[in-house]
Amino acid sequence: MNNYRSVKEYNQSIQKKLSEIAKPLEDNLSIRFLTYRRFYNDGNLLYLFNHEQWMDYVLGSSNWVSSSFKKKIKLTTEQALIDNVWSEKVDHEDPILGSLYAHDIWHGISVYIKHNSYIESFAFAGTRATPQVLDIYSNHHYVLDHFRKYFYVQAKPLIDGYDRKLLIPFSLEEMMAPSDLNKKIEKFMQETSLNQIPLFLGGERYCAFQKGNGLSGGVCLWRTAKQIARRLGISFKTVETHLEHAKQKTDCQSKSDMIKVVMQNNDFRYLVGKT
Repeated sequence: MNNYRSVKEYNQSIQKKLSEIAKPLEDNLSIRFLTYRRFYNDGNLLYLFNHEQWMDYVLGSSNWVSSSFKKKIKLTTEQALIDNVWSEKVDHEDPILGSLYAHDIWHGISVYIKHNSYIESFAFAGTRATPQVLDIYSNHHYVLDHFRKYFYVQAKPLIDGYDRKLLIPFSLEEMMAPSDLNKKIEKFMQETSLNQIPLFLGGERYCAFQKGNGLSGGVCLWRTAKQIARRLGISFKTVETHLEHAKQKTDCQSKSDMIKVVMQNNDFRYLVGKT
């Protein structure tokens, strides 16, 4: 419990700054509740609050996550970002949601973002009397995306100043273990690999390179870099450079990952130029 006391004292010391960061949310959008959590892969939790009564409850009861979080967290193994709008019904079997309602913290949304060494979670909410905030989540989500970027800049000193001794022991390992369904999906994806499947759009084969530097057409994803270089009469190194740019644009580690992103999201924004 000494660790919890240190966490509480640190949060109390940054309340003024955290309230200043969250003030535009409440003044303009009626979003008065903000928490930031960072679940590290090494089994620790960083937790920042702008609501002191809620902080007292959480630290006093050691309730770090809701039942819905446990269900959603596994999805981050497949998706980098997940939104979870809170239920409008009070779930008495979920102590977190029931307590949020009791503290007049309601009409909320949680956003989970996966990083290499941690999963972070933002929670935004109004009160029981502000159902209009739901319209922001549904139709103006870019506002929350914008605030997250603003938060990263404004709260960086608060996060960087969070001593490792103030972290709360918490493990995601059990919740992150793949379910039977996830294992079956993984097996299915392996058996239907897209590595050798060419991409077509409107009857034309498409590539992942932008035009430029003499590349009048582009390069198909399923060809090797050497085949691409020979076909276009350019150096192997030039092809590798363009492949790296394409990977960065699609946030992928490999050509096969790029194909999966495109096919799963039906997103051909990065596939320009015919072969």
